[in-house]
Amino acid sequence: MEENKLIINIYTIIGIAAITQGIFLGLYMFVKKRAHKTRAYLLGFLLLIFAFVLIHDVLSYSRYMISVPYFLGLGPVFTFAIGPLIFLYVRFICIKGIRLKWVDFLHFIPTLFVFVNRIELLLLQKEEKIRKLQNAYVYLDSNQKSNQTIVEAFQHFAIWHIQPFIYLLLSLVLIYKYNNYIKQYFSDISKLQLSWMKNLLFGYLLIWGIESSIELFPVVFNLESVYSKPVSIVLMSLHVFLFVIIALNHTDESIGVTIDQFDKKEKKTIELPDEEIKSLRFKIKNAFKSDKLYHNPKLTLKKLSDTVAVNSKQVSYVINHIEHKNFFDFVNDYRVEEAKLLLEDDDYYKYTIAAIGEMVGFNSRDAFYRAFKKKYGRTPASFR
Repeated sequence: MEENKLIINIYTIIGIAAITQGIFLGLYMFVKKRAHKTRAYLLGFLLLIFAFVLIHDVLSYSRYMISVPYFLGLGPVFTFAIGPLIFLYVRFICIKGIRLKWVDFLHFIPTLFVFVNRIELLLLQKEEKIRKLQNAYVYLDSNQKSNQTIVEAFQHFAIWHIQPFIYLLLSLVLIYKYNNYIKQYFSDISKLQLSWMKNLLFGYLLIWGIESSIELFPVVFNLESVYSKPVSIVLMSLHVFLFVIIALNHTDESIGVTIDQFDKKEKKTIELPDEEIKSLRFKIKNAFKSDKLYHNPKLTLKKLSDTVAVNSKQVSYVINHIEHKNFFDFVNDYRVEEAKLLLEDDDYYKYTIAAIGEMVGFNSRDAFYRAFKKKYGRTPASFR
């Protein structure tokens, strides 16, 4: 029968390539010895689930599903596990020392609910599944328009696509909170910040948004339903490729912060007399202007507090609420101010811009350029 003809084209080839990478790197996360096993296992499960969902899509589109109908209906079930796994993985990166608790498994209740809801389809006999598949392919080959109403299409969209969006947003909020935290305590965040993860999640959010919206196109624009499936395979493959990049960037280093640090609320007021605040402000500025403490590229809030012999909460309060800056910007402002003077000094013309950045405490050229442009709106080179 024509409807049973196997389809092998660029879409199925892209899908198979993504499936292979997802399975290989997913299993690699499990077999390689790591210090932070849970974090690696979460990423491994995520890659394997992506691969499994894509296997379902490729089998369905290529029509090879008729030969292995056991997969029918399983792909959409595991889609609901993707969002929670992304969120938990990001959480285990941002916060160190945490463990999986029973409450974490509550995130997977929707996955269980969908599984139970589709149990009737999953338990069908092989012949029944093949019959359903053949009828579906006959319908697609007839080039009929979607018989869903717009309301039904949006209801389907809400059920299947809102949950991943919510978890992606929660993951981005975690990264935003973490990045704000490290700026309060560290002057060098190049190895601590999760910009790469944030950018990849934004890319994933964009791809998922396009993919989920495409499902509405056949109904809203009165198109043939078959058009969305090849594009869906390409976009799901992009999901896999993005998380393959994350797997390749996956670090076993402990870059997170403790749960107490992550969740604590900083007081906006502190009970210190005005004279003590002025005295502390003078000590801090003196440590920077006279001792040039900011020349230390690994300067932290704790090291500054130890130098001025004052509690770190009080030092943080002065920097945040009196100077109206976070620790990261406060230190870097001193660095770029001195760098500007050196760049304009003829005696330092023989030094490269990167060398001057190192002199004032920057660990990298990129960090120097970013901080300099943030303060002056120009690159260091423009001052020469």
